[in-house]
Amino acid sequence: MNMRYTWFYVCLLSICFSQNIFAQIVAEPSSIDFGVIERNTDRVVDIKITNQGNEAALLLRSGFTFEYRILQSQKSIQPGESITLRVKYTPRSKGVFNEDIALWYTVMDKPVMLSFEGDVQYIDNTDNPECPSFNARPEEDCCPENDFLAEIYDNQTGDPIRDARLRIIQQGTLQKTLLMDRNGQSELAVPIAYYYLIADAEGYFPADSATYINRRNNSIRFYLDPLPESQVIEEIAVLTEEVVQTEKEVVEEIKIRIDFSKEEEEEPIAEPIPEPVTIENEDEDENLPESRFGRNNVVILVDISQSMNQGGKMDLLKASMYGLADVIRDIDNVSLITYASHSEVILEKATGSDREKLREATRSLEAGGMTAGAEGFKTAYALVLKNFIDGGNNQVIVATDGAFRAADQEKIDKLVRKHTKKKVKTTVIGIKSTSGASRTLAEIADLGHGTFIHMEDYDTSKYQLVEEIKSQSSK
Repeated sequence: MNMRYTWFYVCLLSICFSQNIFAQIVAEPSSIDFGVIERNTDRVVDIKITNQGNEAALLLRSGFTFEYRILQSQKSIQPGESITLRVKYTPRSKGVFNEDIALWYTVMDKPVMLSFEGDVQYIDNTDNPECPSFNARPEEDCCPENDFLAEIYDNQTGDPIRDARLRIIQQGTLQKTLLMDRNGQSELAVPIAYYYLIADAEGYFPADSATYINRRNNSIRFYLDPLPESQVIEEIAVLTEEVVQTEKEVVEEIKIRIDFSKEEEEEPIAEPIPEPVTIENEDEDENLPESRFGRNNVVILVDISQSMNQGGKMDLLKASMYGLADVIRDIDNVSLITYASHSEVILEKATGSDREKLREATRSLEAGGMTAGAEGFKTAYALVLKNFIDGGNNQVIVATDGAFRAADQEKIDKLVRKHTKKKVKTTVIGIKSTSGASRTLAEIADLGHGTFIHMEDYDTSKYQLVEEIKSQSSK
């Protein structure tokens, strides 16, 4: 073959190869198994679409049939960014299904393939495909209230658990507490929305779920595992010791956890989302008296990547931040930064006079995008140094659900070491983080002379942030 043509084909293959590598769209997850679809099965899934190339990408067309409804969080995907593709499946026939669906993007010469499968056992012919609203989670009320049925059973015997408790949480705030009847059931009319639900009972491990409640998904069933008899005795002993040692507000939380017959103070379910409950003290500094705790300059760095949108993680963090908003003083500074694809300063230098601003900033937190951890750390340290308090507690608190990208980890370690020398502490909150991720996050906190906090339980989360700040600012 002529050398000139050989060179031409080599160049052509090189260009095609580079386009497939650098203009690649990746879907995660790409395979979705709904399992057995029954009355209470959640058929809404969020898929993260990431542009790993160097050109902006647009969705040209898709192979979704009429049984699917989709919505993208934004039309264009910039290089290195991610968007959310929300898919709702509304089957029209029973039986096993397995289908592949193609997504065609402007930067790809081949489609991105998604695989959906499941076994449809229940069809709701009254299901409204427009509910829930995909545009916001959970603020829009697209349908009227409907009856919601909760059921809680013993996982070993299958027996109903009388007086088991189900707490309905929205945006980190308790909305309603249901106590099960002798049949292990309770019913309530609720608006269409996205909720975090926690089921518990005395002598059982708790269970939780984050899900939409709407006309189709209008019931939920929990099976609780009994605690071992020895653990029940041990738990009572530990809780008794905590009651003696902890401060007044923590004692009340523990009492609630022990006494399932007592209903928590709660806000009625209503739209729009109600304001968080605020307990006003006669002495505003009762929780952080200046005689015992120094001034605080705290920057909270929140991971709002797509994975934080799952499992009620945001609800746990918001509950903790509401607790902080209740106790900060005028001498304290609290700033809030978010990071996903980029970092953004949401609130700077809020004091005790700005409690509502901090609550509003907390309510506004929404997850979506990929994790750009190093950039978030840089922004947080710059802000904490800008408002540095000599002799005070200057602290960055990072809230995330997992370890950072390998490309960011080394940069983050260097930043933490550098600012530890500048007397800035770094604490890390692992929200439902795995054991492997927790070890990595704990190492970061250790480098930063801070604390690693594992946040998993709603009751505990409400005071974990406050307790950490107390421990770092204690005189």
